[in-house]
Amino acid sequence: MPAAAVGIARRNGRWLEWLVLADVSLLIRDRNNGFQVVTDSRVDDAQDSSLREAALNLPIGTAAQRAAVKAMSVDQLTQRNVKDGYWVAAANPEAADHAITGRTAIADIDSVALMTDGVSHLVTLYNEARWLGVMEILHDSGPDALIARVRDAEQRDPYGEIWPRFKTQDDAAVVVMQRKDLEEQDL
Repeated sequence: MPAAAVGIARRNGRWLEWLVLADVSLLIRDRNNGFQVVTDSRVDDAQDSSLREAALNLPIGTAAQRAAVKAMSVDQLTQRNVKDGYWVAAANPEAADHAITGRTAIADIDSVALMTDGVSHLVTLYNEARWLGVMEILHDSGPDALIARVRDAEQRDPYGEIWPRFKTQDDAAVVVMQRKDLEEQDL
């Protein structure tokens, strides 16, 4: 069954309204270089921790690791779009009711970024940057440069020995808007 993570931000008058569902992160930098990071981590919380650990403790690409990831994925699917599980956009319209939502005054925002977990792993898994550094890369060099940093970290550890994970490369998408852009359009 097809499913997707969702990250949306829109300008509504003087507010930035946002929605995060599944493995997407929203990063808001305020005018004082403070941060608000919104991530939907319920997928990790809903997983059977023993199945997750088994998959993480094996080298990426081995037959044993593929079998462990499959077992974890089968279990994970039983937790999808159910009470006390995790939610993704799929055929069940009720998923939208379980998204993480909020709003922030545009006047307080310097910049905002939406990114898949494959990009946020630069901070959360690889410890190769902090959130301020992510926003600086996005501001100075753009999304391609940030994704290149992620790909570099992944390539330095193709089997997940330094940073245990389920696959060599993860999806990597990011969009960023600076203050001037927020006054003109939605993400």
